[in-house]
Amino acid sequence: MGKQKMDKLLALEKQRRGVGANKLVFLSIANVASYSWCAAQSVLKSRQDEAAFFGSYLQDRISYSAELGYIDKLPTTPQKILGVGDSITFKDIENLLHEQGKDSIFTGGSTLSIEVTDKDGKKITLLKPDMSDIEKKMMADLIEKDATIGNLEDFPLQRGVFLEESRAEEYPKIRWNFGWKDYTLVGVPDGITDDFVYEFKTTRNRSNFAFMKYGATAQADLYGHFFRRKKKRIQIHIVEENRTATQETMTSSENAEDYLKRFMDADHGGELRPPKAFKCKTCRCSETCPHGREPKNLKGKSQGAPFRLPA
Repeated sequence: MGKQKMDKLLALEKQRRGVGANKLVFLSIANVASYSWCAAQSVLKSRQDEAAFFGSYLQDRISYSAELGYIDKLPTTPQKILGVGDSITFKDIENLLHEQGKDSIFTGGSTLSIEVTDKDGKKITLLKPDMSDIEKKMMADLIEKDATIGNLEDFPLQRGVFLEESRAEEYPKIRWNFGWKDYTLVGVPDGITDDFVYEFKTTRNRSNFAFMKYGATAQADLYGHFFRRKKKRIQIHIVEENRTATQETMTSSENAEDYLKRFMDADHGGELRPPKAFKCKTCRCSETCPHGREPKNLKGKSQGAPFRLPA
């Protein structure tokens, strides 16, 4: 489905729900959890990525409806396409999760390389660490001779993709969406069992461990709240120590609701405290963030007056 058609469907869906075209509706649970890192970034990323998460929402409703036998072909009118999935229940999602098991449609093979673009627009190829001899031979045939190989430590998100495949525990997983107020939140935990949701993170060193743990806890509480699991299991892999810390505790729906309310307040123009300055250094939202555009000493701590995002 092309971008133009998807944009029209998104506008039509907002109209169907009786909300304004510029109002944020579709977002990811992960972006809401990132409020713990920076409230402004959490909201701005959600606004930037809304079309992508609407696409995920639509794809899941159509795919699961077909798998569950609710449809045998895709409707032809936009209104009927948007109605596909209205019959899906949470029990249906649980059944799909159990049927898929470790063969979940979101469990893929080993990722050997990832292409990214640096801040100057240059394409960089990142390679999986600790490749086997067979994988090295495969990549030698596939990678372009003039490709620029990047340092994985400069791209922590992509490093996490590689490490999750090799270090994370394996559990069934499924992506689904949940309504809260006027929002629809899309999420796929790193694993779901009958007892807990699982979240795996990586950090280069122990100095960032506390930041990572706080965010992982928020994300796991949100997943546990929406997927109705009483417990959360969090693992954080510390790269420099080659060690994985594990914590299993009860899900806090109170914590999840608090994050949702604070996110909504920020989205609606509530007052925000400036983040620690170093967080602005690599933020992709700095050009659209009122605080990110302010001159600052990046070696300092939190600075500047409280600010608001345009509602």
